[in-house]
Formats: sequence, C-alpha cells, structure tokens
Amino acid sequence: MQSQSSDQLVTPSDFLRLAAALYRRQGTGVLTLGRGGDRWRFYFCQGRLTWAEGGCHRVRRFRRAWGFHCPEVRLESLVECYRDRVGSEDRGLWECFYLRRALEADHLSATVARSMVQQVFREVVFDALRSPVSFQWASGRLSGASVHLSLTGQDLQGALQSVQVLQQGWRSLGLGAIAADQGIQVLAEATEASAGTSQSVLHLQNLFDGQHTFWDAVLLFGDSNKAVLRLLHHFRQQNRLVFQPLADLPSEALLPPAPSSWYGTVVCIDDHRPTCRLIEKITQSLGYRCVSCHDPLQAVPTAIAAKPDLIFLDVIMPIVNGYEVCTQLRRVSTLADTPVVILTGRDGLGDRLRSKFVKASGFVSKPVTPDKVREAIARHALAPKSLGMVETRSAGATDPDPDPGFAPSQWLGVGSTA
Repeated sequence: MQSQSSDQLVTPSDFLRLAAALYRRQGTGVLTLGRGGDRWRFYFCQGRLTWAEGGCHRVRRFRRAWGFHCPEVRLESLVECYRDRVGSEDRGLWECFYLRRALEADHLSATVARSMVQQVFREVVFDALRSPVSFQWASGRLSGASVHLSLTGQDLQGALQSVQVLQQGWRSLGLGAIAADQGIQVLAEATEASAGTSQSVLHLQNLFDGQHTFWDAVLLFGDSNKAVLRLLHHFRQQNRLVFQPLADLPSEALLPPAPSSWYGTVVCIDDHRPTCRLIEKITQSLGYRCVSCHDPLQAVPTAIAAKPDLIFLDVIMPIVNGYEVCTQLRRVSTLADTPVVILTGRDGLGDRLRSKFVKASGFVSKPVTPDKVREAIARHALAPKSLGMVETRSAGATDPDPDPGFAPSQWLGVGSTA
C-alpha cells in the first residue's frame, strides 16, 4: 500500500487520470482519499468504478439516490425482504448488496442502477475534492462489487465534468470551505414575501429549514445544479443563508445486528443463487459466517480466502462440475481436510461413490432444507470457537494485496489527459 506523505489538491481532471491509470492496469481494489479524520473510498473492479462512499451522510445519500431514480419501489419493502440476508461479506458495501438484489428481482434495470452509482459518486467526489487530500491505493478482491454497477468511462467523465462545474459555482458563492452535505437554513425576511417573489424561490425557502442539504434541493429541481446555485446566490446576497451540521440517518434499519462472534465459517459454492441465499440464512441463524460463490471458476480462490470450516458444494454447475471442483480443493494443503458436503438432486449409488472418490465428506440431496443443513453442520462437528468479529476488512475490500507497481502520486500533475 502506498500513500502520499502530505495532502495535495486533487482536481476532477486529476481524478480522471487516476481512474484512467487504473483502467489501463485493470485494477481491482480501493482508492482512498483522506483529510484529517475523514475518508472517502472509491471501489474499482477490473479498472471500472463500481461504488463510492465516505463523508458523513452515507445513509442519507443512498436513500436520496434511491428515491430519485427508483421512486416506484419502496426501499423499505426491499429492506424488509433482504435485510436478514446481509452477510458479513456484504456489510462493508451494503448499498451494493441491495442494488444487486433489486437487479436480480427486476425491480430496477442496470441502467437505473448505474445512474444511482453515478449520482452517489458525484456527491462523494465533490465532498472529497473540496480541499487538499492524501491518497492511497490497496489492490485486492472486492466482496459486493458487481459488473452491472460499474460506470463506463463516459459515465465517469460526465460525472467529473459536472463536479468541476459545480466546484466553480460553489466557490463563486464564497462557499468553498463549506460542505454541501450541511443542513441549509434560509432565515425568514423581516417582512412577508412580496407578491413578486417566484414560486421556485418560495419553494426552496420552505425546503431549507436546516434539515435538508444542497443535494436534496438539486434533486427537487430535477437534478439541476445551476438552478439551485442561482437560488442560493439570491439568498446569500440577502445575507439569509445559514449552514449547520446535519447528522446522518441511522443505518440500523438497513442492516441486521453484527454478531459479536462466529462459531465458524461456511462456504457455499452453487451457481443457483436461491440455494446459496437459503444456506446463508440458515447458517447465519446458527451463528456461522457464510460466504457464497456462484462462479465455479472462482470456487478455489474464494475458499482459500475464506478459510472455511465446512464447504457446501453443488454438483451440477456450468464449465466445471462439483466433482472437479472438489478434486481441486483437495489439492490445496489448507483445504485438504476441510469437510466438503456435496449438494445434488441426483441421489444415486453412482453419485455417492463418485463423491467418495473425490474425497467429499458428505452428501445432501436437493432440495436443501434447514434440517438437512443443520444435520450436516452437526455431523461434521463444527465446534463453537471464539473468533471475535469476523476478520476486519477495509470497508468491503478483502484480502488486501499491496501493489507496489502503482502509486497514485505518479499520475498527478501529469500533462496527459484521460
């Protein structure tokens, strides 16, 4: 991991060069900008930005983006359906978890999801680039990242151009040192508003009661930065603008309680997502951390990273079947003795013999039920053990792998553009 020894001003153009460098290198990991105790994290998957978070309004930001881009689907309804399925691997990027679930359930399209990512990125990067920051890059696999959420280069460039224009307008009002996520209050005039005051001005005056931010007003006016800046200028000329800290909304309603300890770790390898979700729910209710893998080609790397105490492995999968995956798992020294329970709908003698041949430890016939999962866990004696919190990871990044070949500082101040 490499970082700057001192803060420096990073412009939207600089950020675009950083993103272009990561795209050329097909970088996967987290780019972190820091200032004082504040951190803003930008998640890249194979060189494309998939999510951004940081600052003090993470929950407000997500709810605002959801309400604007997907008003026909209540976020509360989605949370009610999936909240208990937010596993330990999803807690770092819980926003992406809900977006993935909404995509899978056809509640929103990939285009709408990317629009939400773009809006969130714009707000985060504007907050981060207000003044000099330090920066560091940590490469490593991301849990929760999705290619369906990744921004194209054109999306990223458009968002950064919008931020650059907004920076100029924000500073022209003398607000350069003020965060856009502060609550804005418009003080009442000594006299009643004149009949000539426009409805838009009156509407904004009512909105700015100290409980709403600049970003709230932008979406109210149809995602128009310019319209809100003009109205803020109107009130600032009258000396009627007051900015004050505004707390974020609580995240407890979006996430299940984090367990203080886990009895062990279970990995479920199955391309059938509902089966993985069912096993996740059952094992987590029993106090076990569960890591799911839907791609058989990623089964071995996922298992190595998770260090499981038990593996549930489906037989019928595309490209590589479960028996072949089991053979590969047994070749890894750290997984050679890990119990592997085969999942299959074909409960024949030949299937059981083949399972033994590849050194599988058990056999569970589909459909999977809670009783079958509990029995498998009990049979293979996963002894409760104190693990404390699940391995601490940096906001959704797993298995950090410092990349000495990429230092963000190399790309700042370079004359070329992305």
